[in-house]
Amino acid sequence: MRLLPCCAVLFALVLSGCRSGGTRSVPAAAPASTADPTVFVIDRTEELELDAFRDSVDALLMNRAYDMLDSTAADLAENDRRFSNDVEKLPAFYRYGLGEPPREGSEGLWVRQIARLREWHATRPNSVAAQVGLAFALCGYGWHARGTGVASSVTPEGWRLLDERVAEAWRVLQAVRARRNECPQWYIAAHVVALAQNWEPEECEQLWREAVAAMPASPALFVARAHQLLPRWGGEPGAWERFADYETHTLPRNEGDIVYAHVIVSQMKLYADLLHESDADWPRARSGLMLMIERHPASVGLKSRLCLLAMQAGDIALGRRLFQELGDRVAINVWQSGARYLHYRAIATNGTGLAAASVGPNR
Repeated sequence: MRLLPCCAVLFALVLSGCRSGGTRSVPAAAPASTADPTVFVIDRTEELELDAFRDSVDALLMNRAYDMLDSTAADLAENDRRFSNDVEKLPAFYRYGLGEPPREGSEGLWVRQIARLREWHATRPNSVAAQVGLAFALCGYGWHARGTGVASSVTPEGWRLLDERVAEAWRVLQAVRARRNECPQWYIAAHVVALAQNWEPEECEQLWREAVAAMPASPALFVARAHQLLPRWGGEPGAWERFADYETHTLPRNEGDIVYAHVIVSQMKLYADLLHESDADWPRARSGLMLMIERHPASVGLKSRLCLLAMQAGDIALGRRLFQELGDRVAINVWQSGARYLHYRAIATNGTGLAAASVGPNR
């Protein structure tokens, strides 16, 4: 009982996205410097905000505040709370808060995570959230065993553990299949299973149709399906682009453009120059990002993504305006390196830049 006041504070922090204490709060941006064009201030608002959220969810789990975890899941589902970059908190609650230990999880932390989730389910057997969270964690634990390398680098034991843990995740999801619409994140967990188990295209399409009927405008669902259609997972070239364009056109225009932009943002990290290496639709991405910025005008991350895409699209005027609005603040997770940011800023400012325009990952 002595934990309850502390857990009540953690519950409030999960919903607000804030963090107790001052040691890791989001720093205020420094004033823009005009003296040296190579000086910039790294803005880590997005990373710190997600870290704070994950830590608060983890604290509730480790303190065995299972009733508050159920209440949190219900509140996030009912109110569609979002981070300052318009990312939904509910999928983050399951995938990052429950689905993996905070930071780089060791084997011991993964074991502890799974044990707590099993205990939550045993303590509150009617909790669908507990079982969906456990399914996410089992999938994550499987990928932890597999590793992040290419398929040829995975050991036989890594493949065995991935298969075993994902198979258990699917059994957990099947046990609450009849109640899946009480917790539509079930469908996103099922997409993770489908990817790991290499389901047939027809099975994936059927899952998508059921999922989008249950949660028709969830950006996280569209992102999960687009990821499934990448060539690296067996998708045909252009498949994710066609999917994103067609399916988001079934939504009301502004809402569809926002969801489309979320898909584009999720793919940006996989391409050095998304607009030239894929069939992404720049006008729709621009429209969706602008609508998100209207919702979150202080977001450095959203403005940085729009700025990068504008520069790659050749819309120098828009890129220049955004660089001016951003000042010296750099969302380094967007630009991926200081050199890449400085290159595009130099082009926007005076038309010159480094010879290598697109410093970043390939598909």
